[in-house]
Amino acid sequence: MDSRELTEWIAFSSIEPIGEMRADFRMANQMMLIANINRDSTKHPSPFSVKDFMPNWENKPQSVHEQIKILKRLA
Repeated sequence: MDSRELTEWIAFSSIEPIGEMRADFRMANQMMLIANINRDSTKHPSPFSVKDFMPNWENKPQSVHEQIKILKRLA
């Protein structure tokens, strides 16, 4: 693969994501659907979005306390 072909693949990936990021999106979409089907509208008046379930690999890892806080908010 030469540099031109690599550049084309990088450009294509920005338009049509391939690999793990796309798999993360698909899984987050399924999780959003399940969460919204089972959502108690009195506790969560607005529906969940895909963004609520997407992993954020750029930030530092969450502590156990932060994870528990998020899980309690979603429950």
